[in-house]
Amino acid sequence: MIPPIPHIRVLWRPEQFTRIANPGFETNTTGWSVAAGINEAGTSITRTTADAHSGTACGLLTVTSGASGTYGVNFDLGTERFDREDQYGTTYAAVVWLKLSASDGHPLWSLVLGSEGTVADRATLVCRVSQVWQSFRVLWRPTASRTDVQLAIMQHKRIDLT
Repeated sequence: MIPPIPHIRVLWRPEQFTRIANPGFETNTTGWSVAAGINEAGTSITRTTADAHSGTACGLLTVTSGASGTYGVNFDLGTERFDREDQYGTTYAAVVWLKLSASDGHPLWSLVLGSEGTVADRATLVCRVSQVWQSFRVLWRPTASRTDVQLAIMQHKRIDLT
């Protein structure tokens, strides 16, 4: 039996300041990539108006089916500097709305914010996603000045026992 290919819908909504262009997928998927980064390569990210949380659109992520992995999508925040300021303790937040679009999709996903090149300098939130839109927030405080920051949404590693 071929396992189902999981899908997840993504809507990024900033509360105030955002470093992500086109956060709500209102016009396209510019900036979002299924290429490997913090995540392993996903299959596709497309814009859909079929079931948006708010506004008119959301992103539909399709990931590779498999027994384990961290397949997904990322937004590369470029070479902007993300500083750790000891005196003020700068903390960056990513807030996303997620929803499974298929009842047979795997419900555990990871929301990761941090350095692509320094694994130890990332914040990860494991999310149990359902077929109802839910808000998830991950907080990250850099351990050093970083210019390789990504936000990634990916299928959580799992082990299938058969």
